[in-house]
Amino acid sequence: MGLAVIATISGALLFTQHQAHVLGALLWLPLLACPLMHFFMHGRHRGAGGHHHG
Repeated sequence: MGLAVIATISGALLFTQHQAHVLGALLWLPLLACPLMHFFMHGRHRGAGGHHHG
């Protein structure tokens, strides 16, 4: 709970104090999200075959 409060306060301060930098970084977020989603959504395929359900 405390970590969520600290993250919220830090995020609010980051946005208010560095608004131009944050908005500039948000433009790159979709580009970064593509490879991350590919990596995490596919999971680690085991072996060279298809999906095996055991």
